[in-house]
Amino acid sequence: MEAVAPMPEDSQDGAPPVLIRSGSRLGLGAWQVSWRLIALIAILTLAVIGFGGARISAAGNAAVGDQHVEQLASLGNAIAGQHGLVPSMEDEAGVLAEYVAEGRPESASDLVLPQANQAVTNLAAAEVESLTSKLGSGYPQQVQAAVTTVDEQIQQIKDLRAEALRTQAPALNVIQAYTDSADSLLSLDDQIAATSGDPQLSADVRALGALSRAENSAAEARAILDAVLTRGNWQADEATVLSEVNVQQQTEIAQFQADVPDSEATDYAVTVSGAPVIMANQMLAAAVLDGQTGVLPSNPAGSGFSTALRTWQEDMTYEINQMRQVEQNLLNSIQARSQVLHLQATHAATDDWIEMLAVMAAVLGLAVFAGWKSSPSRRIHWI
Repeated sequence: MEAVAPMPEDSQDGAPPVLIRSGSRLGLGAWQVSWRLIALIAILTLAVIGFGGARISAAGNAAVGDQHVEQLASLGNAIAGQHGLVPSMEDEAGVLAEYVAEGRPESASDLVLPQANQAVTNLAAAEVESLTSKLGSGYPQQVQAAVTTVDEQIQQIKDLRAEALRTQAPALNVIQAYTDSADSLLSLDDQIAATSGDPQLSADVRALGALSRAENSAAEARAILDAVLTRGNWQADEATVLSEVNVQQQTEIAQFQADVPDSEATDYAVTVSGAPVIMANQMLAAAVLDGQTGVLPSNPAGSGFSTALRTWQEDMTYEINQMRQVEQNLLNSIQARSQVLHLQATHAATDDWIEMLAVMAAVLGLAVFAGWKSSPSRRIHWI
């Protein structure tokens, strides 16, 4: 039925009433004020939920990503830290290389030191396995692949030991097998910042990868020359591989220094320095230069040790330990940065929730006010 409005008072008497169409009852003009306000409030509510939900979802995803970074940083520390799995394997490889160079003696006393190193490696491997078991499936594909590689390398440690202790494989084969396994483990370092867009963290992770590979190369060089000096002669390919390892180490150090601020590059130069480092590098340079001709590096003057073997072992181990110290400092920095990013993302997600709830409360208040204004005693009619 159409609404009928009376004619104004100045209309002629007896004139028929005029019908004024106000439109369909479903049209906006037929709505009471309260319903108009309710429609507006509903639109605002949907907009708040849509926009706020998107912000909360983005902040939540960022928090989860930064939590993943924090977890991967902890795993990276367990792998490459001073007391991590890779350093333990490097030390174990050096001891086994010397054991092989001695001809794999059968006496129990000769096996005590290798077994002690193996116990340290086993503890480090158990820690890494504990951390990888806590990682879910929400990581990017490349991260999951790196974690799978880590688990596979841990399972192969027994095979590495068997090759050293129960076969006639030359020392170089044993050393390279351990080095390759350590390189595979270190691939996890490159994935620490995979779920983070933070430039500082990404730069630190790149620097860590380069430094870890440089330190692994230094440990390989230590094991090779240790075996040579223990045996008293060079075997096939040892001089060639030693030269290649030395080049790789210098390349990775240069990459590390390019990825870090000048202050950190200076810190590395100061930390990895001193008489032991100078003598170790002197012996390594001599071995690279003369190894192809079968000449052994001599004991540097003033070394403080009676044999070239002892000097090399002590001084190169000192250099490696200093490199590991810088590496650990970098790992600590990465872990600290990952924790800050995770905390910031969590706070951002919480703030977004609070903001959306506040807006929803304001909309609800407006709805209550509109309901009061449109009560029967205050209703306004529209034509």
